[in-house]
Amino acid sequence: MNRGRAPDARTHVRDRERLARTDAPARRVEVPASVLRLVPVPRVVGWALLAGVAHVLIFWLVTAGPGVSFCTNCTGGHLVNASDVVYYFEDTSPGRSREASLVEYPPLAKIVLMAPRLLATQVDAYVRAFKLEMLLCDLVAVLVIALWPASAAGPAAIPRRLAWYTAYVATLSPIVYTRFDLVPTLLAFAAAIGWGSGRVSLGAVGSALGTLTKLFPGCVAAVGIVYELMHRQTTRMRGTLAFAVAVPALTVLSWAFGGHALFGSYLDRKLQLESAFAGILMVVGRIAGLPMAVEPSHGAIELAMRGTRLLATLTLPAQGALLGATLYAFWRGRGSAFLRYTAAAILALILPAKVLSPQYLIWLTPFVAVLEGDASRRTQWLFLGACVATTIIFPLRYFDLGQFQWWAIGVLNLRNASLLVLLCLLVVGPRK
Repeated sequence: MNRGRAPDARTHVRDRERLARTDAPARRVEVPASVLRLVPVPRVVGWALLAGVAHVLIFWLVTAGPGVSFCTNCTGGHLVNASDVVYYFEDTSPGRSREASLVEYPPLAKIVLMAPRLLATQVDAYVRAFKLEMLLCDLVAVLVIALWPASAAGPAAIPRRLAWYTAYVATLSPIVYTRFDLVPTLLAFAAAIGWGSGRVSLGAVGSALGTLTKLFPGCVAAVGIVYELMHRQTTRMRGTLAFAVAVPALTVLSWAFGGHALFGSYLDRKLQLESAFAGILMVVGRIAGLPMAVEPSHGAIELAMRGTRLLATLTLPAQGALLGATLYAFWRGRGSAFLRYTAAAILALILPAKVLSPQYLIWLTPFVAVLEGDASRRTQWLFLGACVATTIIFPLRYFDLGQFQWWAIGVLNLRNASLLVLLCLLVVGPRK
């Protein structure tokens, strides 16, 4: 009986390696953030056109569609609040002095608000022109979201991203087209794409322009600087240097146009009625029977009751702590998920702030819409709920909140709690 030669140890090792290669499940290949893959142009154009039609329809419904009677803070009989646009018109009038005009807005914001005056000299015409200006920015954002293909899902993700963005715009539509926040949002999103894809100089310029329009795009630069510190050999800190050069120039320009009044205006504020701390105080006030009142200040409605001054002094440290924790988590993740942590940084800035105006949620719309990974679906649904609650509060039933009705205080605190959970998901949730 012939017996073959007994296999040696090396044969067993080769067999085990061959079986491992054969039986191991295929791993998902992640596309690096620096790679922008081309997608079929017809498909992009088709989905962008379809989403654009939906956004034009939303615009018509809220600005010129059927009238509504259940909204306590809508103007013109439509489902839209245009009070800020009238304010823009009055403060951009030629008779206004530079010192008295738009002190709370950075210089580029004034250019955005002055643009409709090239087409209109009367307030009604200005309001229409301004709404069309914001519609144009909205359609550009649709195109940018459709064209951004840096994801493992590739072209298949385009309709899903556009659907989420459309849902957010639809729920926030009573204020989307009557505030100028779409402009800095678009600049911030483009800057984050540039910085996160390795085009750091483009990201720095976009961040600087966005910060000159409204301050929150500076969060993109904060995340970008941390990203460059972790990739010094490839980025050579070009974006950081570009932003460092731009900041002094922008600061001088902002100061020349009344920027000192901008910061002074914020420091003088108390707690806006919709802010997170104000929501907590209103619950305490209703339970303890404390006197509460509302007072107009700085073009907004603020809460007047015991404890507002104390909590207002805690807002800046709270913002710094949350933003620092977000940047640290980004550092621990070795710079992955740039857009996700940019959204977290923006949310960390606005959640504990003295002012949490409804238009602040516009800033997050494109960032949350393009999220991917295991936790993205929960995050996107949670943010949609926060958008719905925001619109219920303002402009639909803002009068009820000002009357400190329990149900309105509950909706406000539910919205703020949703944003807190959203921040936690963005910062410490699953990374894939």
